[in-house]
Amino acid sequence: MTVHRRTLPLLLALLAGPAAGCIAFEKTVPVAPAEPRPVVKPAAQPGPSGFAALPTGPGEKIPTNPAAKPDPPTAAQTTSRRGDPDPYPRAPSPPGAVPAARSEPAPLPPLPARPPGEPDAFAPFPPAPAEPPVLAALRAFADNHPDRGIDALKGLDKPNQEFVLAVLPVLVRGSQLKFAAADPQDVAALVEQLQTAAARLEARAALRVDKILFCRKVDGFGRYSPWPEGLPYRASGLAELYVEIGHLISEPAANGDGYVTRLVSSLEIRDANGRLVEQTDPEDRRRTVTVARTEREVRSKSPLQDFHIVYRIPVPAQPGVYTVTVEIRSPTGGRVVRSRPVEFRVAGP
Repeated sequence: MTVHRRTLPLLLALLAGPAAGCIAFEKTVPVAPAEPRPVVKPAAQPGPSGFAALPTGPGEKIPTNPAAKPDPPTAAQTTSRRGDPDPYPRAPSPPGAVPAARSEPAPLPPLPARPPGEPDAFAPFPPAPAEPPVLAALRAFADNHPDRGIDALKGLDKPNQEFVLAVLPVLVRGSQLKFAAADPQDVAALVEQLQTAAARLEARAALRVDKILFCRKVDGFGRYSPWPEGLPYRASGLAELYVEIGHLISEPAANGDGYVTRLVSSLEIRDANGRLVEQTDPEDRRRTVTVARTEREVRSKSPLQDFHIVYRIPVPAQPGVYTVTVEIRSPTGGRVVRSRPVEFRVAGP
């Protein structure tokens, strides 16, 4: 019999018995898993204050006073503002208890004084001012809505309305017209409109003495030869005084034939000491007066745009230095203007 090489040592060990060695084989027994032990919750211990116990797990509710029996909550305590159950009901007050007084909030400290001139940051914004009537009317005319412009001016006085309505179309048209290449007819229309607007105010404008001087000869408005400065007059001679007056108006004549321009003038002469000098009365050459008054009435077929007066003054008989002053009064509106004194000299014999 043939024995395998690898099994021979094993057979020898078995034959040798315990003296050579011991090999034991045990059967493996499976171990069953241990059963889970039940978790025992420790008893709730009172807290340090004695009013409540500490919770032992999440979600556990601990009564604050286990010995006391809670009173049944009222409807006001069990219902929130939206009608849902109130999760935090309050215990009712015992009978006869006085409610605790509500503590009022402390008053706010006063604001510091504002330096002079500094705007108030807490002041309310003032309301936006209403658009002026003239600006509203101008906007309406520029937008080609003259009817709206007329309505915007209804709050003004009648004379103001007429003046603004005469000027606004000129302003709008003038802002659109290129004067460097404008048609002369368009420019002439603007001039006439402006003159019409000025005529509405001229009756209220202050009178003005534009020029006053002695002349050798006067042929008309703006056509005169001045008297040489420093050249004296001969005593008992005749001097011509030229005066231009502005803002005199021509009114339609009562009979409908043309226009009439009226004024009242007063002329006085003073010597070097400021005393009034006697002169011939223009209304009556047989007597003398200290102030020569004259009523003038000039008729014309068209309104006068330029007005002048020529006074022929008798030269005083005494040599010396004199001044002459003219006062012009318009019967329309009671307007008055007084000229500056004009000096002239009278030579001796």
